Amino acid sequence: MAEKRNSSKTKTDDGSPTLFDYFQLDSKAAVPESPQAETIKCLSVRQPYADQIFFFGKWAENRSWPTSYRGEIWIHASSLERSEKPDPAESPTGLLTGHILGRADLVAVLTGDELYSLMPDAALKLHRRKAWQRPVIDESNENVQFCRELLADVDPESWAHFVIESPYVWILADQEMLHDPIPTGGKLRIWNFETTEDRLELASESKTDWRK
Repeated sequence: MAEKRNSSKTKTDDGSPTLFDYFQLDSKAAVPESPQAETIKCLSVRQPYADQIFFFGKWAENRSWPTSYRGEIWIHASSLERSEKPDPAESPTGLLTGHILGRADLVAVLTGDELYSLMPDAALKLHRRKAWQRPVIDESNENVQFCRELLADVDPESWAHFVIESPYVWILADQEMLHDPIPTGGKLRIWNFETTEDRLELASESKTDWRK
């Protein structure tokens, strides 16, 4: 009777590897991991204001509504502000729209009057206001006290980005630009965007031009 073939045999008679061995080795090879999924919170801001957040010291984002959210928020450049006539040549992004540009920390939300009350004398001149015109507010408000300390050393010129008549002002800190802005459409209010961790690489300080 013919001897049955041993299908589990993994060595030749002389002990050298068989094709089965190579198959087993290949199946155990490291498989590249897929990029980790990330859900980020975004805020759409028109140009040139979006660029100003990253390149021109804008820390005051004027809004008609407040939010209880605090933490990391990604700035999406939605469209051009029609009332402005900015020059794309003066922008490191060329006034890029339809892209998420980078991240910032939303650290506080004040009413327009609360922020106005904190404005230093040097900044009042930018708005052609006098010190006696500052509104009277509740000085015991912890949010106001926090922002008084936070904004104590900011460049007075940066207060030019604050609109006194704004109902609310979102205070931003630690702005960082993406190495490669992410193309996507925008939405109203704070919105979620699904992406992957590898697309959230932040730019090095040496990168100065984000033009497409």
